[in-house]
Amino acid sequence: MAVSDPDLLEGAALMARLEGVDACPEGGAVVAAVRALLGRGTLARDDRVVVFNTGAGVLYGRDFK
Repeated sequence: MAVSDPDLLEGAALMARLEGVDACPEGGAVVAAVRALLGRGTLARDDRVVVFNTGAGVLYGRDFK
C-alpha cells in the first residue's frame, strides 16, 4: 500500500506524540497505512497491529521533522 509524503510525516508525528517514539519515515508510513485501512474498514478498531519502526527520525535531519 502506498501513502503520500504528507501522510507519512503525519504518521511519524502521531507516533511521537502518542507513544514517544522518534519514528523513521518508514515507521510513519506504516502508521499512515494503518489509519487508511481503518478508514476503509479493512481493519477494525479493536484489531491488534504491530508496527516495526526500524530506524530513527533523528537520522533523517530537520527536513523530516
